[in-house]
Amino acid sequence: MQTETYWGMTLNPFTKELDVKDIFESEDMRQMSQRLEHLRNYPGIGLFTAPSGYGKSLALRKFTARLNPNLYKVVYTPFTSISESDFFRIVAERFGLEPAYRRGANISNINERMTRLCKDQKIMPILIIDEAQNIRSAGFFQSLQAMMNFEIDYRNYCILILSGEVDLNNTLDRGQNQAFAQRITINYDFQGLSFEETSEYIRTRMALANAASSIFDPAAIESAYECCQGSVRKLNSIISTALLIGCNEKARSVSAEFIRQAALEVSLIK
Repeated sequence: MQTETYWGMTLNPFTKELDVKDIFESEDMRQMSQRLEHLRNYPGIGLFTAPSGYGKSLALRKFTARLNPNLYKVVYTPFTSISESDFFRIVAERFGLEPAYRRGANISNINERMTRLCKDQKIMPILIIDEAQNIRSAGFFQSLQAMMNFEIDYRNYCILILSGEVDLNNTLDRGQNQAFAQRITINYDFQGLSFEETSEYIRTRMALANAASSIFDPAAIESAYECCQGSVRKLNSIISTALLIGCNEKARSVSAEFIRQAALEVSLIK
């Protein structure tokens, strides 16, 4: 028997593949959403940091889903193990440009493309750099600063969003990066799910699946909070695994022991 069927669920609600309207509104999500909305009204540079799995990408997905594609041009790219030159080549391509051989030419062309989009077509470019903690090049942020130089700082013709793990704050605090860091207009560091939010998250997810959250023992919810350490992604994995364990055991409820066993399995997988 499938896990969802056993627990009377119509779907697995502990997954990131839910509709944006069903994304849980934690305090972190609310704080980031407010700051993203501020950036939409007052274009500039935003910085959002948190340990992996806290919900930054979900907040970005919720934000971009609401944007009118006739008014905003969203370019999303995670910063993985690529060179600085390759990064700006990729960004140029995603802005519909023919990539140049030289990094400086790509930076200049991207700047001009964003300016033309904003001034002539009334379309605001939004460049989202995810996994930005992987940026290690000493000159990368200077290159970003050059890309964001518009009309001698008269106004911004682009919204730049940096999202990454907490190490990104330390990188930006280094001397050679402080000139760029001083241009950041909005920033937020995620705090993680509280106990009350963890309990509410489980309740609302089960409601989405047309099932009762009462299948979780009170001690199980407390154990889930302790084990997930504020991470939405980890909580999803733990709850999904605990439901599977309970199904296999033909249990009538999800116990704290199932949660602890699930947490151990999840940590071993990772």
